[in-house]
Amino acid sequence: MYVVRQLNKIVNNYWRGPWNSYSGAQKQVKDLWWNEFKRKFSWDEMEENEVRRIFKKKAGDHIRNVMNKAKRSQGKPDFITGK
Repeated sequence: MYVVRQLNKIVNNYWRGPWNSYSGAQKQVKDLWWNEFKRKFSWDEMEENEVRRIFKKKAGDHIRNVMNKAKRSQGKPDFITGK
């Protein structure tokens, strides 16, 4: 779970737009999230595609969970900037 918590923290720290899904985020933001994740963790380069696939899935899950919670509470988390 440590890895997922760190991934969520990275997304939260660099969530600077009004995106409500992973796919809705700009490419440069998704690249920033990925590069920050790569700075914290390492793996065999033969596993790069699989790690990236899982990263996208987990980041998407996190964003979806944050947005669902925000909808239920009628508010926006403090770390989300933008409109």
